[in-house]
Amino acid sequence: QSRGNIASLNSRTGSLKPFNHSFNGYISSLLVDGDWLYIGGNFTQIIWNNQSHGAQRFARINIKTNEVQNAFMNGPVRTIQRFGPYIFAGGDFTGVNSQTHKYLAAFNPASFAVTWSGDGDGIVETLMTDGNTLYAGGTFHSIALQNRNYIL
Repeated sequence: QSRGNIASLNSRTGSLKPFNHSFNGYISSLLVDGDWLYIGGNFTQIIWNNQSHGAQRFARINIKTNEVQNAFMNGPVRTIQRFGPYIFAGGDFTGVNSQTHKYLAAFNPASFAVTWSGDGDGIVETLMTDGNTLYAGGTFHSIALQNRNYIL
């Protein structure tokens, strides 16, 4: 069956599930947190039920209700990670919802509003957590106003 850059598969059988959203660009990162599927990449539209919905590189879909919410990023989102009470997005962006947030941003999962900005000087390619530590890797030399070469 045709799928538009995203698919949902049954973990035991590998068969496609009925999730049929379609994206007009690539998806580089996915995260499920509760009822929300967070999607990052380089897309500008989500299509489902024959309707197009604007989305700028970072969105979330409620997997029970199909509600869609968007954060308008001015560059691709490459990685998404839950850390503590926040959802972090990293990538090649310098703006979120028309405000300056450079390469790393934290979102409140209740409101999908930005709560913190990494203020880096280069792309965040990957995020990983370990206990109370968030690791960020990429092509930056400073982040959160601290000198860090390629890893936070």
